[in-house]
Amino acid sequence: FSTLSPQTQFWYKQNSRQGVEQALKARVMKTGQFAPNMFLKTGIAVSYDARSTGKVPPVRDQGALGTCWAFGAMGSMESNYYDTDQTELSPYYHNYFAYTIGNYPAFTLVGKDIFQEGGNDYMSMALLTRHTGAMTAKTVPYESPVPLTEIMVPEKTTGNIYNFSNLRDQPELLKEKIFTYGPMTVHYNHNENNYNGAYYYNPDPTDYNHTVLLVGWDDTVSASNFKTPPPGPGAWLIKNTWGTSVGDQGFFWISYYDGTLVPGCFYQASVNNSFDKVFMHDPLGLVSFLGYGTAQNPHDYFANVFTTSEDTTLYDVGLYSPAPGVAYDIQIFTNVTDGPPFAPSTPVSTTKATAMESGFLMFPLSSPIAVSADSKFGVLVSTDYSSLVVVSPAIPVEYKIDNYTDQAKANPGESFIYNGTGWIDTLSLTDTFPNMNVSLKVYAR
Repeated sequence: FSTLSPQTQFWYKQNSRQGVEQALKARVMKTGQFAPNMFLKTGIAVSYDARSTGKVPPVRDQGALGTCWAFGAMGSMESNYYDTDQTELSPYYHNYFAYTIGNYPAFTLVGKDIFQEGGNDYMSMALLTRHTGAMTAKTVPYESPVPLTEIMVPEKTTGNIYNFSNLRDQPELLKEKIFTYGPMTVHYNHNENNYNGAYYYNPDPTDYNHTVLLVGWDDTVSASNFKTPPPGPGAWLIKNTWGTSVGDQGFFWISYYDGTLVPGCFYQASVNNSFDKVFMHDPLGLVSFLGYGTAQNPHDYFANVFTTSEDTTLYDVGLYSPAPGVAYDIQIFTNVTDGPPFAPSTPVSTTKATAMESGFLMFPLSSPIAVSADSKFGVLVSTDYSSLVVVSPAIPVEYKIDNYTDQAKANPGESFIYNGTGWIDTLSLTDTFPNMNVSLKVYAR
């Protein structure tokens, strides 16, 4: 790791080969339980219930399948529009193409049953941002006959996907995000020994095993309601996927002090698919961040080169941001012949933007860019994280992780990163990061 920053070396040592879900668990489990003083009032409402907005769809039942993670992502997307459009999405379709090779590679199926394999938010982000996985439940009902056909123009598409897993120890800020954006995924470890009807509290910081939807909170929920009383009052309102006969009509409360709770993602939704082309080299999405910046030089640089097969117009760039506050300078180069530094050296478009949240973010280009058929264009991103308290590696990458992204592929001339002294093809790091590409997409039509 001699050429990587200390922060990237630490990230890789912590996350390598664990898989993204396991890495997330590892980071969270170091935290332990909430401390009581984290719940001092800061002006946030004492309680909130997103059901009052009309944006929380009815409780559904996953049955005997391990599809809770897909229900979570689809449920968050549905909450964007459900007050005016009661269209429900298909967790079954979403789960199916996570592990089934269609137009894109699939995540590794370790077991024998794709509907018992489980999943995570990072997989949902990969599927949705490549425009797989958001068909309606009417088109693909639950437990439809398989095989299914991957539909390249989905009925619903995603916009930004905000990742709030870093708010594990910031419950008041998490409340603000729920109120501002809406229901989001959340993960916890379910153990019937800790369940008391509509109340749940697990004091042990163990790995989570169930995904649900976080739809509100109430600071006044008494600790005496729980089978084992937590250190203090207050609980999160949860929408489950086990039907209306479980809990309180399918909803229940998890104590603020639960030792297993991990915040997840809020999934924006677009009612209409405004883009019919996605240029990318990372169909399996983000697995890690790399970085070469330092506190003295808080910058990272990365680029992708894409080839067009027909005349097209570029509109948005999508990438994964490690933290809110990271600033981006996005340049588009047309008619390139090789990787950066690009020739011609003058970009046809420059877009400046700042991440409002961490997660997958879409940035509209300063103006649409027309690109001719059978030509190459380059996208170069410069990052600036000088506003952050700590150095944060900012190069989002996909690479092969055993039993997770085994089907990750990479070719010469696709992705490039700046290593502090010059530009290198990501394949030059394949001994450490097999089949690595930059997670950077361009949306077009």
